[in-house]
Amino acid sequence: MITIRSALRPLKELFGYSSISDFTPLQLKVVRQAYIDKGMARKSVNDYTGVIKHCFKWGVEEALVPHTVYGALHVVSGLRKGRTEAPEGKPVTPVSEDAVEATMKFLPSQIQALIRLQLLTGARPGELIGLRPLDFDTSSELWVVKPEHHKTAHHGLARIIHFGPKAQSIVKTFMEGRPLHMPLFSPKDARKGQSDLAPSHRRPDQRPTPGPAPLTGSIFW
Repeated sequence: MITIRSALRPLKELFGYSSISDFTPLQLKVVRQAYIDKGMARKSVNDYTGVIKHCFKWGVEEALVPHTVYGALHVVSGLRKGRTEAPEGKPVTPVSEDAVEATMKFLPSQIQALIRLQLLTGARPGELIGLRPLDFDTSSELWVVKPEHHKTAHHGLARIIHFGPKAQSIVKTFMEGRPLHMPLFSPKDARKGQSDLAPSHRRPDQRPTPGPAPLTGSIFW
């Protein structure tokens, strides 16, 4: 995840005392080179450069930056593969199912359920965490959830998540006794589950965690 502060740090270091009205595409390329010199991968360099452009766009909207400055920055195109000294990032590959299963026994039941639901439904973590019983359309054999807030909502696209029999069996476990408007996955319950697992994760030779030391003497000392 790119933070605006990280992206703007080289800009501030190199041109922090210059007038924003004087910022040019060549200066943006100097900032971009600073990213490259730090060893950033090509895609990260393009993403960080895009953050700077977006900040200038915001400045135009707020009447803080001349529109001509922002317009000129668009001539700085992204770095192309094989045509830059910036290295290519390592591809992000999925974790093997064997690794996922080996990790499950160390996780509380809520986290296990969320991971299995991701595998079964293809849903994103943020789409599952806030689910409530009333969010499910159970009128057919295949349950359906239509999140109001999702990654492509601003494009006017609908998002539909399907829950088959295996996913339904997991959800039903958390629906039992849960009010319709309450989230299925509660952080409080997750912490309790983690605490319940803690004794089983201790080494055989590990000493018990000492409790707080008793208070002695005056409380004003």
